[in-house]
Amino acid sequence: MKVGIVGFGNIGKVLSFSLIHSEFGIKEMVIYDQDPSTSGAILDLQHASYAYREIKISNEGKKNLEACDFILHCAGVGVKKGGNRLETVKVNQEVSREIFADLTLQKDCKIIVVTNPVDIISYFTWKYSKLPANQVVGTGTLLDTYRLKYELDQENISFQNAKIIGEHGESMFIAQGNELIEDDDLQKDILKRVRTSARRIKETQEATIFGVCQAALEIFKALQNEEEQVLPISIQCPSDINPSGVYCGLMSKISHKGAFCDCSQINSADLKRLKNSISVLETAIVSAS
Repeated sequence: MKVGIVGFGNIGKVLSFSLIHSEFGIKEMVIYDQDPSTSGAILDLQHASYAYREIKISNEGKKNLEACDFILHCAGVGVKKGGNRLETVKVNQEVSREIFADLTLQKDCKIIVVTNPVDIISYFTWKYSKLPANQVVGTGTLLDTYRLKYELDQENISFQNAKIIGEHGESMFIAQGNELIEDDDLQKDILKRVRTSARRIKETQEATIFGVCQAALEIFKALQNEEEQVLPISIQCPSDINPSGVYCGLMSKISHKGAFCDCSQINSADLKRLKNSISVLETAIVSAS
């Protein structure tokens, strides 16, 4: 297996280090980052790759991405402290265009987008990569679902069926297919905590790192399994919900065949909230285009 890491900042480094210790059978890793200051970190990673088994790690240019089976897209500017993910749309759209628009990727290549705003950048990555939509996904609201479970646990509330869907942003919401929180005020408070998680992390840390890396790794693993796993990830909305190809956080069936939306559990109230999220994302895409 040949894996590409696009963008070698905090997240790219953690993901690549995690992958060389995995049992996924990775034989080669291609790192693409135009910043020359990353060369030392790449050399450091190359040294680490010899601890258990040799994995060829190269950074010889983006054309090498064309032979990859998987690409993890982490490139772009981060959200500033106190900022909004949507503020990074235009810059990170252009970064994605520069990377993918002139590549001819393997027909079965799968891309996992981590770059924010993840729903919108997943959409543009799909457009530029020319791959089928079920092969381009984003971490989406899987990270928010981790955060929701954490906050529910702090309140001693069962979180077995907890999930966040919609935009990975201000319009995200707790899916109500299974009632979790009877107290409306408590539900609003917990959702606020989830929405502001990144801001609280950035009070003492440059960026959110570990949660989103875990989400990317979970999706990476699911995309290799024969057995389907259902996760809330950023995926293209079904045409009957939105015909323009917008990506949004939705429950999805994931396997080695790709990711496919599973909207069977969406009730009428959730559908209304979902369409609001999609409207926010669609407006941002139109503004950037």
